Amino acid sequence: MSKKKEKAVQFFLPIGGSLVNQCCYVSEDELEEKDPIDAIPALLEKAVRGELSPRTLSRRRDELLREALRQDRAEALSRLLPQKRMEPARFRELLAFAESCRSPDAMAALLSYRRAHYRPAEFEALEQRQLELELGLSEPEAGELRRIFHLRYRKEGVCICGVKSAQRSYEIPAAIGGKPVVGVDAAAFCTPDPLPRVERAFSDHTAPEGDTGKSLFLGRAMEKRGCPETPLRWRILRREAGRALVLCERVVAVLPWHPELQEVCWESCALRKWLNTVFLPLSFTPAERERILPAAVITPDNPNYATPGGPQTEDRLFLLSAEEAAELLPEDAARSLNRWWWLRSPGFDNSFAAVITPEGAIMRIGSFVDTDDYAVRPAMWIRTEET
Repeated sequence: MSKKKEKAVQFFLPIGGSLVNQCCYVSEDELEEKDPIDAIPALLEKAVRGELSPRTLSRRRDELLREALRQDRAEALSRLLPQKRMEPARFRELLAFAESCRSPDAMAALLSYRRAHYRPAEFEALEQRQLELELGLSEPEAGELRRIFHLRYRKEGVCICGVKSAQRSYEIPAAIGGKPVVGVDAAAFCTPDPLPRVERAFSDHTAPEGDTGKSLFLGRAMEKRGCPETPLRWRILRREAGRALVLCERVVAVLPWHPELQEVCWESCALRKWLNTVFLPLSFTPAERERILPAAVITPDNPNYATPGGPQTEDRLFLLSAEEAAELLPEDAARSLNRWWWLRSPGFDNSFAAVITPEGAIMRIGSFVDTDDYAVRPAMWIRTEET
């Protein structure tokens, strides 16, 4: 139990149609832990004066260390760096951050700490190991995976909710620490170019089989961040000899069409690269990927604004064009997801992309390509059982 004194916190409860004044007592360190991220400079001053509770210091040490490096305050580092040496990988990240901040006094303090606590060979081995991991030359161990990924442990297994460090490649195992990986947030791997190389080994959980004639299951994805993946149901839009065009029945991610506001077509947009180089290997097993056919994708020009659609591409996963949405989903109700979702067609100009409104209407004028709260609903051609 905290030894810090408690403070009175006043709040109001709506009871019987009116606000009732209430009061409770909360320890100071509980209030410190709830401080927003913009309060870190104030917490740093308290840490320098020795007024920060040990619990808050322990939980927010990394944020405070980075703030001290930003401000180039060597005297703050002397209070914040633990007497027991930090893990070499964690300390190496601090060194890299200090170099990026161009903090000479803080850097000198970190180098002094390094000489006192680490052997030179430790960092040489760490750098070599990091290079091997980034190049995909070796598989990471459980401890390294915990440093690379934000993990959430659930009854069913482990969910990967994000990444802590930027790397050139990510090898995602079927299990971490003996627990199966049952969920990966694919949206966490959407980064500006160049996109990382992502590979995944799948655990035993599989999607249900079956083709009802109108829909089928293939692949899996998170419905909510931090939760196990659920099977993806695909609506069959068109059948041809040996293949079918299918559209995902739900949202698979919420992402911008392109991370920067600039003129870009489907051929060069980040969302196309993410679908085919990140979402594809994360959501489909190798056997499932064999059913997904490469397709020649033609993006027509916008007829209202004469905006060019760009060159033809070859994709396994893609978004519907405005023309395909109108032809294959002729009713607004069939297009509606009760939220905005992207099409691959250009909008007013090439800094806009066409969208579907929450009511299901096709909006050819589009929205800015860097809008980051629109849904991704992919389509693909798959090999059917007749082949």
